[in-house]
Amino acid sequence: MKVAGFSPIGVDSYRFPQTRGDSTFQWSDSLTVTRGRASYVTGFDIWYTRLDSDVNRNARPLVEFWGQRLQFPGPAALYDPGAQPEPLLGPASFAAMGVPQALRQTAAAVADSSLRLHRKQIDFLVQNTYRLGRNVRLIAGVRVMLNRLPESDDLRFEKSFDRNLFESQLSATQGACNQLPAAQSGDCLNRVSYLSRAFPRGFQDVFGAAPVNADPRVGLAWSPGSSGKWAIRAGWGRYGGQFPAVILNESRSTFPQYLSLNFREFPTSGGLLFNPAAPDHTDVHFLAPGSLNRLRQTDPVALLARDLIYNTVRLENVMPASGLQDPYSMQYGLTVERELFRDSVLSLAYVGTQGRNLLRMTEPDPYGPPMPYLLPFTGGLNGTAIPVFLGTNIVRENLSSSLFLTPTVARTFLETSGSSSYNSLQLDFRGRRAAGGLGYGAAFTWSHSIDNASDFFDTAGAPALPQDNLRNSERGSSGFDSRLRLAGHFIWEIPAAGKFLRGWQLAGICAAQTGQPFTVNTVYDVNQDGVLTDRLDNTDGLNIGGADRRTALGFAPSPGLPAAQLLSAAERKLGATGCRTGLAPGASN
Repeated sequence: MKVAGFSPIGVDSYRFPQTRGDSTFQWSDSLTVTRGRASYVTGFDIWYTRLDSDVNRNARPLVEFWGQRLQFPGPAALYDPGAQPEPLLGPASFAAMGVPQALRQTAAAVADSSLRLHRKQIDFLVQNTYRLGRNVRLIAGVRVMLNRLPESDDLRFEKSFDRNLFESQLSATQGACNQLPAAQSGDCLNRVSYLSRAFPRGFQDVFGAAPVNADPRVGLAWSPGSSGKWAIRAGWGRYGGQFPAVILNESRSTFPQYLSLNFREFPTSGGLLFNPAAPDHTDVHFLAPGSLNRLRQTDPVALLARDLIYNTVRLENVMPASGLQDPYSMQYGLTVERELFRDSVLSLAYVGTQGRNLLRMTEPDPYGPPMPYLLPFTGGLNGTAIPVFLGTNIVRENLSSSLFLTPTVARTFLETSGSSSYNSLQLDFRGRRAAGGLGYGAAFTWSHSIDNASDFFDTAGAPALPQDNLRNSERGSSGFDSRLRLAGHFIWEIPAAGKFLRGWQLAGICAAQTGQPFTVNTVYDVNQDGVLTDRLDNTDGLNIGGADRRTALGFAPSPGLPAAQLLSAAERKLGATGCRTGLAPGASN
């Protein structure tokens, strides 16, 4: 259970068993040949990576409570027109009333939730270094990567994307829809049509989009003049990688092997979710008797399109997007070095990186949770208004026509559409005095990192899912960005003064950096999209304190400040404050 603003109950690693093992095996070799002014390097890498995991809690029931705005239905004669209760209802109140915003259950075709995955990759490298004159060297090369498709030991993951099986289920369900009464047949057929478009075309379409990648690189090293005290280096390179195995691990709930269902809108969902032995009902009871989450039938398409015909259950699928690309970065830099005096060097450098095809999450099918209705009746203690909870109403505004027809599928995509940009100015001074046995160094970095997806998982900086379901409002300073950083060190070999001090060293390190950015989110689903990632509309009257020994930051609203004033008004959908616009205190060690 999760209550927004509080620690989760029962979903951490201490309460449910989970195992995870990652292994990487690599064999690499290279050959260098020198001919006159040129030096040639060729080589290869063979990679075998393996992921063994079992996260049992991914298949357990999950109940979520978060805050929402209230609506007050008319006519005014039903309640005291002068009573103006707080327009927001907090998560703890919903938990007290037993009205969750999400009531999730993962129904599985198989009982085993473990995953055994492996992947192979072969790389080839060719590089040439050419000496142009006495003080200039040019470098050029390319690395070619041949990527195999990921594989699972029991082919379970590949079967999840078996389009032929899926098409046969669609055809069978379409025929069954035609046998339903006319009032239900059209809706059933619309669901079949939507399901055919809502899922990837197949395993190859998802993971086979980038079978070959080529990473070129060029560089220059120049020592101007004849003194040998100056050095100028410049380079650019593309560096590729594999999309993280977390995409495969988190996609264990991939339809149709798993159905991640939300029963929030079904009036008797408690019996379905927590009591599999509840009396049978052919339209909705689909869990196998005596099991927590085993599917009774093997045709999930029929279950969604025909059996659950009245939009009482929503499928909330987590799946990889089609055409996943391997992530890569373009790194470039220019460095100027100068030997100031013997064994001491000062360098000034610009270093930049552009990241592309980074992993991120989106939810393109917004579908808001029920909107609570409250009637503030008068006649309570001392004449005060008594809020009476009347029920819920589904909010379906600003939705596409396809979701009007089939508002039962909400997809969360794991996709490689993120990007980042890093620019920095780096100053470094290092040296050593051999006579005194002293080594020292100091480095200063002034940088800025910007991205639209700092992490795949929720962090203290921001939730993984964007505020607007897609990506338009998520670009900002990276959650790990630190603009200024200063570090220094020294190592002193203590002069021998007797046998007890012989061989001793004294060393020290100091480091200081500015704080990292963070986002102030709210526990209210202000824009009613069913995703709790809403940001504040303003911070007027919100006092942000400094750090102490107990908490990183302190937040306190000014006395008498209504919480609603920090959130978007009803006609505004997104909070106006930017992503990761707050700044935590700096740190020094």
